[in-house]
Amino acid sequence: MQNLVTLICCLCKKQFKRRYSLWVRDNKRGNGQIFCSFKCQRNRRILLDLEKYCLECGKQIPFKEPSELKEKKFCNNSCAASFNNKRRKLDYTKTKEINCTKCNTINIVKINTNIQEYICDSCAIKEFIEKVNELESQNKKLVNLPHRKKLVKTSNKIPNGRNCIECNKELCNAQIKFCSKICLEQYNSKNVDFVLLGEKGGNSSKQISNPRSKNEIYFYELCNNVFSNVKHNEKLFNGWDADVILTEEKIAILWNGAWHYKQCGKNHSLEQT
Repeated sequence: MQNLVTLICCLCKKQFKRRYSLWVRDNKRGNGQIFCSFKCQRNRRILLDLEKYCLECGKQIPFKEPSELKEKKFCNNSCAASFNNKRRKLDYTKTKEINCTKCNTINIVKINTNIQEYICDSCAIKEFIEKVNELESQNKKLVNLPHRKKLVKTSNKIPNGRNCIECNKELCNAQIKFCSKICLEQYNSKNVDFVLLGEKGGNSSKQISNPRSKNEIYFYELCNNVFSNVKHNEKLFNGWDADVILTEEKIAILWNGAWHYKQCGKNHSLEQT
């Protein structure tokens, strides 16, 4: 009986058997590629000449038969879509008609406008004002208001039934209290005390977090051993406090720790300190 060896075709990956003597002869000649038939060997020669690479990612296009390789230009659908979308030119001057989901009126919009849940400017402003009135009645902050970006960008000035606090001018679209930044600055210069606001902000931040370093605590303990009636971090100066207070000597000490001259952590602002 002839000695047979089980091999795998380099092209179709099928298992086949060949005489051991032929396999040894091919190895001596340096033929590393083994094929199950003359058809696979011929197709391999054709495919070497027809190797293609993806136009988007540059990878070699996978194939099974030479006829598939002639038609393919991309390795997958994702590369084909990204390649075609980059070179697609849209004419943004074109328009289309869309019905408002609230009032069902016909609106002419740009060709790239999303059709789903479209709301016209007048309905968006009504919904915006209703939400503002609801939040003001509940004494809540005016955040996450609906369609605010759309109302700011729209070119149509639609009155919203409010007047400017400073100049009493009729407000439009997403304007809530002031008609311009000039009116806002004039109102703040007359009615807002920024020094008092700074003091309130400093006091509130002091109440939230009051970190004491080890050196400051050790210094307080030394003062407490020498002096009597020693206090620390008590608000005795119009809402402001001191790190160590010697009440009998009438001395207030502010401890200048590393927080004041060195960057401590990512969220620490040395310039603000």
